[in-house]
Amino acid sequence: MAWDRSAPVPRVYRSLQHKQARAAMLAAYEPGDPCCLCGHPMWPPTSALHADHNPHDPTSYRGLAHGTRPCEVCGKRCNVLDGAKRGRARQGRTERRWKL
Repeated sequence: MAWDRSAPVPRVYRSLQHKQARAAMLAAYEPGDPCCLCGHPMWPPTSALHADHNPHDPTSYRGLAHGTRPCEVCGKRCNVLDGAKRGRARQGRTERRWKL
């Protein structure tokens, strides 16, 4: 489960390819660049930005997205929310079992 910190991190996030792709995106990043998911500006710290995978091709990326720090405009952790929605869809569920 996504919130289970005791579970190992998927290999794709530890791979050299993922680290290099994220580093390249961060090198091109300018403060205020738009999030690839919500379109709102992203501000430092860069450690809170995630490299968002393309859902149709998991070996490619859409760009940087709000990750562990929520968007200042919409309040979403865009990459985490997008992953949760896709995970629920794979399980055949669309509803949340918790309230925000």
